[in-house]
Amino acid sequence: MLKICRNRFLDALCKFVLFSAFLHVIAIVVFFILKRDVIAFNYFHIISAHLVFPDLIRGWFAQVISFVIMIVLYIIIFSFYTDKQKP
Repeated sequence: MLKICRNRFLDALCKFVLFSAFLHVIAIVVFFILKRDVIAFNYFHIISAHLVFPDLIRGWFAQVISFVIMIVLYIIIFSFYTDKQKP
């Protein structure tokens, strides 16, 4: 199995968080299928920022900003936190 961290306990914690995130994404997809509500895929909704700032998930502009932030975060993680030697 892929080792994320050197420390066994920290590795288990990281895998637990990733597994929980995976289940969260599945729940979002099921919610979208059942309700046909695209707001489920809004990044601010996924990280629950809408609980503090409710207007972050309203309107088409919020959806565009959410998508742009997701793409930027992916590029940052890909560029700085992945092994450049692997495909």
